[in-house]
Order: sequence, then C-alpha cells, then structure tokens
Amino acid sequence: MPPKVGNYKESIFMGLSYRQFLCSALCIGSAAGIYFLTHDILGRGIASWICLISGAPFAMMGFFRYNKLPAERILIAILLTILRGKRRVYRAQNRLQEVQIQEDDGFETVFKGK
Repeated sequence: MPPKVGNYKESIFMGLSYRQFLCSALCIGSAAGIYFLTHDILGRGIASWICLISGAPFAMMGFFRYNKLPAERILIAILLTILRGKRRVYRAQNRLQEVQIQEDDGFETVFKGK
C-alpha cells in the first residue's frame, strides 16, 4: 500500500478530523464553562488561567500522537506499566558457553559409546 493512502485522514470541518473536532469542542466548552463559573469569584485573570489548564487535556487528546498511538492509548500504557509493573531482574546468559558444553558432552558420549 502506498504511504500516502495509509496516512489519509478525512476532514469534517476546517481540515480537522472528527476526533480533533470533537476534542476541540470539548476543550472550548470546558474552558467557557469554567470561565463563566469562576470569573466573578476569582477574577478574570485567575479564571482565564484555570480555563487554559482545564482545556489543555482535551486539546492534547485530540492532537497528540506518538508512534501512531493517540494520547489516551499512551496514558493507558503508562498507567498499566506503573500499576502492573514488576521488578525486572537482570540475569546474564552466556549462550556460547552453553553451546560449547553441549558440544563437549556430545563429543564425549560418542567416543565413550565405542
């Protein structure tokens, strides 16, 4: 398959894919909602910073990709690694020595049998 065909993504609005459009809408919606709930209490400056911080995860989910994995798959992999990770013990194996021992044993058994 040609690489151009494999990288094709259908755009629905202003060049954004469905995933990017949905995450952008969630980002804007959450930021606007938080702004209208907090601007009277905290002031416009602090409310706008909280809006930026609250909208960033939704924007990341829509646009971030690493090794062709979307952001939520990466986060799931990280969480599973942390939660189910085991201590890895390094044990060296000298495969050449194992093969040489097997060859030596085979050589002795051939001559002992005669």
